[in-house]
Amino acid sequence: MTTKKTGNKQTTTSAAASTAALPTASYELVTPDVARAMLANNENNRVVRKSRVRAYAAQMKGGSWHVTHQGVAIGADGSLYDAQHRLMAVIESGVSVWMLVVRGLSAAARAEIDTGDKRRVADTIRIMDGTGHNNVMTAAARVLALVSGDTANTGQRLVTVDEHRETFRRFEDGFEAVEAVFPSPIKRITRAPLLAALVFAYKTDPDGVVKAAVDLRDGAALPSGDPILALRNALLSTTGKHDTQESVFFQFKRSLAALDARLRGASMAKSVVRDGTLAGNRVFERFAAVNNA
Repeated sequence: MTTKKTGNKQTTTSAAASTAALPTASYELVTPDVARAMLANNENNRVVRKSRVRAYAAQMKGGSWHVTHQGVAIGADGSLYDAQHRLMAVIESGVSVWMLVVRGLSAAARAEIDTGDKRRVADTIRIMDGTGHNNVMTAAARVLALVSGDTANTGQRLVTVDEHRETFRRFEDGFEAVEAVFPSPIKRITRAPLLAALVFAYKTDPDGVVKAAVDLRDGAALPSGDPILALRNALLSTTGKHDTQESVFFQFKRSLAALDARLRGASMAKSVVRDGTLAGNRVFERFAAVNNA
């Protein structure tokens, strides 16, 4: 029994009565057949993001799917309230995974699902590893994970937190050096594809890349024909939303081409590339070979 005092009145509530209407929760092994059954009652849910389903399925197939307190939410009427992407991934992967399944939620509770402040990848990495990177550097890690994995895609794939963490570990020295030059964002300069290109090129010529980064940041006394001046002018002249999914590889390739020209001592009047294709690109493959050595 619990007693609450409000003003001059006391009310007594039975513990059994206060918990009678609570939902039930248990960890269950969700097989593809179980997932199909749960999805059969999936109505009025969010639009399915296929990239997220594919990413979850890849984690399940690769054995990197982790059991957390987040799972499946089912209403008192049997409708699926939450987890359609997870359940679709179970079906796509063909793998059975453990999930927390909460049943008996009220219809009113549905309005509160996934409405809190979303944890960003940078927040998760800081929690997991105790190391901090700003959001732009974390976005650069995403670009590097993409270009290191599949140079033929257009930057549409979802990059997992584990892939971000592995990318930070793999290019640790480059990230440390570039972040020292750019400890805070600079409007139109510190774009994720550019920072990714600096990190990607770092191992080839550490001093040369740091000098290029400083010149990009400051823009002081750069002579005509300097590839870094050409790149800086291109960055500053671009308006609007500049880091769309479709343009990520294009911007990375343009930045890498300018860095390559600077490190070779070549001149460049304008920083221009025809497309964002990296597979078979001589400049990209030269830097990639150094990173893979």
